[in-house]
Amino acid sequence: MATLKSTITALQVAGSNTAITRQLLDELRKSQRPFAPRVRAAILNTPAYGRKHTGLRVRIAKCVQTWAEIKGATVSAGVEVDASRMPSGQKALPLYLNGTKAPWRHPFFGDRTRWYSQASHPYFARAVALYGPASENAVRRAADQITATFDRLAG
Repeated sequence: MATLKSTITALQVAGSNTAITRQLLDELRKSQRPFAPRVRAAILNTPAYGRKHTGLRVRIAKCVQTWAEIKGATVSAGVEVDASRMPSGQKALPLYLNGTKAPWRHPFFGDRTRWYSQASHPYFARAVALYGPASENAVRRAADQITATFDRLAG
């Protein structure tokens, strides 16, 4: 069974093989696909009270993205809420909703004379916890496939 580190080392020894690198990136991206819908659903299912809603949860859910990259010997893949995609003045709100930044106070429906302390609703860790082992297995399978391809090309 190949490890990701041995696969990367083999690629470095052989020189840059863009087809194999592309295959590894494709497999890494595939391994991350289940994460985004799960995180989006967790965001959209956080409690909202009252009759009027601002669409904040929808805006945050639209910022969820997955990624994969190879830089030298470092291989990375993940899922994130890209707060830079939030409207100006709202870039910290994904962190507040998740409870990463606290406390969260804001004007009550825009009324600056009434301030409201908003409860956080951690959504991220629970949404991705179940997929950790599955993602690790997918990366391992990708490393095995690439090592087999490398062996065929080398031998």
